[in-house]
Amino acid sequence: MRVVSPLNYAYAIGRIRALERRLLSRETLAKMIDADPADAMRLLTETGFGGGESAHIGDGAALEALLEKERRQLAALVDGLLLDDDLRPLLANEPLPAVPALLRRRPRGFLADFLRQWIDVENLRTFVRRRLLEDPPERLAAALLPEGNLSEREWLTLYSLDTTALLHRLEYVRLPDRLLDYRRELGEAVQATLRERSFSHLEKSIHDFFIARLKPAKFMAFGPEPLLAFYFARRNEIDLVRLVMLGKINDVPVERLKNRINDVYTAN
Repeated sequence: MRVVSPLNYAYAIGRIRALERRLLSRETLAKMIDADPADAMRLLTETGFGGGESAHIGDGAALEALLEKERRQLAALVDGLLLDDDLRPLLANEPLPAVPALLRRRPRGFLADFLRQWIDVENLRTFVRRRLLEDPPERLAAALLPEGNLSEREWLTLYSLDTTALLHRLEYVRLPDRLLDYRRELGEAVQATLRERSFSHLEKSIHDFFIARLKPAKFMAFGPEPLLAFYFARRNEIDLVRLVMLGKINDVPVERLKNRINDVYTAN
């Protein structure tokens, strides 16, 4: 594996800092939600999203085509700036299968910390889904990802216990240098999901969780982390645009859309 000095990312980070300033704010998304479909489209176009092509969106199919183009262009941009070959699998549409092997090669640092928490939260999502489906433990075991802060054995033990035990364990995840408290940010959403059998609460909380974990990369001067943070933040933005614009096209109630909008990278 080619070892790249973090200092070699100075040019790439300069490019990314300029692009970060063009990410959509929560205020812009809120205005789009409150607007009628035509005005929402105009607001999106004025941001420069889609290179002005968003003005020509007429239906869901056109929107999906534009967003897929944006995803491809984003991946190509970051791929061209990324100097560490072993990190390129993170730019795939489905990067999670590559994460455990990457963690074994890069066990420490900001990126490793982020990826381990990503695995933990993905395993939590899988856990909740399997519990709602009342699947046997074997189905959960087959779906769990290794290399998280919570071991696969712990998830399987919790699967046989009640929700109180799960929430208590999420509150105290011990790392070598600190404790993680997943319950503070995800506990209420887990309970609401299990109670209402709807994943909307948990999905929003998970997205908020990840954006919060990415934001420190905005203050990193060197290394690949700011590039990857921008990549995931921009992917989140594309997903939010999809949510809002499909909602406007399909007359989804404003309050329902507002309840689905998670945090964004531009917020303090």
